[in-house]
Amino acid sequence: MTAAALDVGVLGLGPGGLAMLPYLASHPHARLAAVCDIRPQAALPDGLRAARYRHAQELFESGIDAVFIATPTRWHAEHAIQAMRAGLHVIVEKPMCLTPDEADAMIAAARRYGRQLVVGHSHSFEPAIQLMRAAIVSGRYGALKAINAWNYTDWMYRGRLPEEFDRAAGGGVVFRQGVHHADMVRYLAGDSPASIRAVIGDWDRRRPGDGSYTAFATFPDNVAVSLFYSGYDHFPATELSFGIGENGSPAPAGYALARRSLYGADDKHRAGLAAQMARLTPGRHPAFFGILIASCEGADLRIDPEGVRVYGDDACLTLPVAGLPLGRHAVLDELLAAIDGRPPVHGPQWGKANLAFCDAMVESSLRSAEVILPRDAPEPAVPVLPPSLVMEHFRSFSP
Repeated sequence: MTAAALDVGVLGLGPGGLAMLPYLASHPHARLAAVCDIRPQAALPDGLRAARYRHAQELFESGIDAVFIATPTRWHAEHAIQAMRAGLHVIVEKPMCLTPDEADAMIAAARRYGRQLVVGHSHSFEPAIQLMRAAIVSGRYGALKAINAWNYTDWMYRGRLPEEFDRAAGGGVVFRQGVHHADMVRYLAGDSPASIRAVIGDWDRRRPGDGSYTAFATFPDNVAVSLFYSGYDHFPATELSFGIGENGSPAPAGYALARRSLYGADDKHRAGLAAQMARLTPGRHPAFFGILIASCEGADLRIDPEGVRVYGDDACLTLPVAGLPLGRHAVLDELLAAIDGRPPVHGPQWGKANLAFCDAMVESSLRSAEVILPRDAPEPAVPVLPPSLVMEHFRSFSP
């Protein structure tokens, strides 16, 4: 096997696993070889074919080269270590695992068995975020000074298992969605935060769990970051993102479809929960995780419908993302590059640092106090640089 011909299995056919399938089916150097889900009713989308297994070990022993782990978070560490012991390279969904000890065990297993471990998909794999990072590291717009990111969604009212709201099981919006915010701002800043102050909200007694967070983080060189997330299906973030949602497609028409469907306020929208599978199909626009604005000394940067819009000193221009790999293609590209000997940015140390960010948000909210992160906290294992293709793309379009 070479890095140019990778047979990949998918463990878990929930939303995370299903979202990866079309990217595996269309990647030039990877192939969907097998899937595994303990539920007999879990089905492949029409048109896709792969060997089918009921148990993880059967999948790991099926002759595949790598596995994408999309099981519930509480199983991530066990399944990843089991897969690496079987000789497989691993992509594990975010969040990487439940605890720092589990992360350390996964890191140790990758070293012991000589396997590559990539943590994703997360939004820093998306081409617009990578292109934004390219603009920052180029120095063309001066030093990064601040990042402000807000997202308002219907996360709390989508069809969910009870454990998806259980903080101890990696549930709630901090660990399921805040990890995206942590991932993006760490990628853009190229570092981990020095301090975090956060407040977590649980606002609907009918749907208990972490449903919102507000956070302020400071990074080295006095980079300031503010974050907000609400999953309560009131104001839609698509009003801030040109009507485009997280998959790069126009948002569906209608108000509060998920909440109204869950509580029976509007029967005609009951199909809305099942229709959420449409979120998994990539659209023609960049993926939006709400609105994110990165402010440099000489420009503000944000995602627009075609790429990254740069609000400079003298002009406003758009750096297009057309031609760059989509997010989950970029995940596969990073694993293939790692197998070829290029250390992954989104390796296990990266995943552990994202988990530390979320843990600090929880600690800060519980203590009603700022949390200072020690500088011996997990740091990026490799320099946080976009792929060379993205850097070349930036240079070709930036005047």
